[in-house]
Amino acid sequence: MSEPVQGSGPPTGSWRREGFAVVVTVFAIVIIGAVIAGGYFVAYQQFRIGSAGPAASSAFYAAEAGLGAALSGWDVEVLDLLGPGESVGLAAGELETGERYEVVLTRTDTAQFWDVDFYVIVSTGMTRGPWGGRRQVATLLRRQRPDSLCCDSALRSQGGVTVSGEARVDGNDHPPEPWLAVRSACADLTSTSGPGVTLADTGSVGLLDGGIIAGDPPVWRPGDAQGDLLPPAERWFDEAAALADVALAGGSRLGEIGPAVGDDGECAGSLPTNWGAPESPGHACFDYMPVIHVAGDLSIEGGGGGQGILLVEGDLEVGGDFKFYGVVVTGGRLRVGDRVRLTGGVSVYGGSGGVSEVGGWAVIERSECAVRAALRGSKLYLPHPLADLAWVEILD
Repeated sequence: MSEPVQGSGPPTGSWRREGFAVVVTVFAIVIIGAVIAGGYFVAYQQFRIGSAGPAASSAFYAAEAGLGAALSGWDVEVLDLLGPGESVGLAAGELETGERYEVVLTRTDTAQFWDVDFYVIVSTGMTRGPWGGRRQVATLLRRQRPDSLCCDSALRSQGGVTVSGEARVDGNDHPPEPWLAVRSACADLTSTSGPGVTLADTGSVGLLDGGIIAGDPPVWRPGDAQGDLLPPAERWFDEAAALADVALAGGSRLGEIGPAVGDDGECAGSLPTNWGAPESPGHACFDYMPVIHVAGDLSIEGGGGGQGILLVEGDLEVGGDFKFYGVVVTGGRLRVGDRVRLTGGVSVYGGSGGVSEVGGWAVIERSECAVRAALRGSKLYLPHPLADLAWVEILD
């Protein structure tokens, strides 16, 4: 039998030790690599979180800026054309810091509400960069439909009315001539005839010394089927008064009323006797349609004129050579005389105000153009946030 050759075959104990060391080394490298990768991942995530926070805040502020831009820049023509369920891009822009916003308006009602439209505005703010933020905010709005506010007749009265002397109350449409070519609110109107005087069942009408009431019909009584005559005027009176551009105390007595321009050449709308420039299309105040609220009685004794929406909580007495274009609402009694001309629509909703008087050479005439222009030009016609739950952030 041959002897085994010395040195042949693998070593036993040392080989096992060296192989184990290699395995441990590889395992250690894997563990260290995993720890380094995990640390890098955590650091990367922390970096992304740290970058996303300011980006999200910037996007939120951009969305808020877009909402403000939309609310301050309404186009009433867009609102009139928008049907239930339809949407339109309302605003888009970029801030100085680079953030962008896009605003979409959607009409949400189904046209079943007889006097109110509802809208939702969604503003999306976006930031640039690989981790750009994106935030959305929304606001719910309502808008009073102008047809529900006024005016289907020259004079609506909850009490009695007397027309005397050379005075006239005319329900036929009288568009102001200077407005037809320059006001879009008057461009598509068709002249129609309405009642001269609309009266509640408890009201009476009287013609004295040649006074005239014209219209189709001259006098109209809606009857019991129509319910109370003037609840719409009472409903929106307080809302409109809260948006007044000119606020006067009760018992105010005004002389000459006319437009005023500041040193910068702009219309000085803050003056209490500046009610616009209705007969001067080139004037800086021609497009100023103020809402004027008087917390009590008002007496206008001088000349001049104005436009917009005049809201008087008490009695309204007007004399002189005064002209007003738009909507007049008084909660007391109306007295007009001399050469006063009120063009648009007048509502006297105070049932306890007694008999309203139109005398002298005064004229109250219905004008769809004047009413529509006054409503469109005022803040009353624009949408306003709902009192509750008006603002919400949309979370993805």
